[in-house]
Amino acid sequence: MTTRLWAGALVVIAALWSSVAPAMTIRCVEPSRYRELMQIFDEDAGSLYRYFGVERTRLLSPDACRAVVLSGKIEPDDASRLVLEIGRNKGWLATLYLTLSGGDPMEEARLAWTIRQFWLRTYAARADSFRYEPDFFASAPAPVGGVDDSAMEKGLRAYFQRGDLTIDFGRGADCVEGCASVWTGGVARRTRYRLQGLAPSQPPTPWRYALATWIDGRAPSSFDPSSPPVSPTTAPNTPSVAETYYAEQCGLEASAIGSLNKRIGAMVREAAAKNFSVGALQMGTLNPQFDSLRGAGARLQQCIAGALERKRLEAFANLCPTGCNTAKIADQAEAALADLRARAPKP
Repeated sequence: MTTRLWAGALVVIAALWSSVAPAMTIRCVEPSRYRELMQIFDEDAGSLYRYFGVERTRLLSPDACRAVVLSGKIEPDDASRLVLEIGRNKGWLATLYLTLSGGDPMEEARLAWTIRQFWLRTYAARADSFRYEPDFFASAPAPVGGVDDSAMEKGLRAYFQRGDLTIDFGRGADCVEGCASVWTGGVARRTRYRLQGLAPSQPPTPWRYALATWIDGRAPSSFDPSSPPVSPTTAPNTPSVAETYYAEQCGLEASAIGSLNKRIGAMVREAAAKNFSVGALQMGTLNPQFDSLRGAGARLQQCIAGALERKRLEAFANLCPTGCNTAKIADQAEAALADLRARAPKP
């Protein structure tokens, strides 16, 4: 009988142990290693540097990761561990896939602050697996000065035909509880499904509301507990600081798209006024406008990708001039978060 009791107790203990989320792990997305991404650029390092408008003095290891998965439970010192990972990749780390859980309000804030300071993208990974797509392409690449753009398009197609692009997050992976606050730190925030962010067992707190607003620079002089600011689950995909920066860097490219849309719209409206009768819509005139629009869209994409790349590398150079000093950066985080703690509800 005693043996049976001990056996039953061991089963219960094992079950409880397996249900406890492990500490945060950081895992490279293998197809995001730069030696793999070189396929997109026809194995020409010069093309990669020129696409982003980055000087070759920014040294890049072939084994550096452009994307990593953060999974497990949020615990103290996780922000410093992330800084070490950023340092290992010399600032070339760009995207974080988040499958975090648990709640440590101050560490959530430290992680969000760190992500924002290093200008990283965040992706709430709400699926067992997902197909990796490089963050700097949404369509065919624009021509790059001195580079055969047809070779880049060929490389991009070949890359997406690979069979090793699936990221395995693990069964039931999700971005829950404090993960939503970490997600808001990104300068570009994405999720496969609209981020729910907070598990039913741990509802949104005034602290998390305050953090989501403060991290985007929208916090009022004092927080009103009766009227909570923006929730982590409704934060825009692009924070205002990034939108302003993109507008400054890529305003001409964006205005070119606006002008082309107006010209195309005018042609279509003119044809509509003629009830689209034979010859009303001159495709010989319209098609070149569509070609120009496609090219303008690709150039805007390249401009934004390059602007973000340079801003991130600049942030890394400022924060880690001779390597990443985790203690110094942690002190900077505490100094910044003192403002939030002084005015926000207690975590």
